Amino acid sequence: MKGALAIEAASVIWLDEFDRLWATAADVRALTAAGRAVYAISPEIHGFSEADRVRRWKEFASWGVTGICTDFPDQARRVLSAGGGREGS
Repeated sequence: MKGALAIEAASVIWLDEFDRLWATAADVRALTAAGRAVYAISPEIHGFSEADRVRRWKEFASWGVTGICTDFPDQARRVLSAGGGREGS
């Protein structure tokens, strides 16, 4: 996270969890407090399970990410609309 914050010219951060789901709400808060827009890569893009995907969508939305890059945008909208979160896109 320090690396992303150190790049002053970066107004957008792509949060990508390649081999494990490591990001936290504090990470997203730090990035957004620094004025960055945070877009999260959905877990299925790296082979994680449907349960991980849906859980992470809800976490991302509750953390206030700007958007979610997913192979399942319609499902993300339904899940997040039902759970009161922000829409995935």
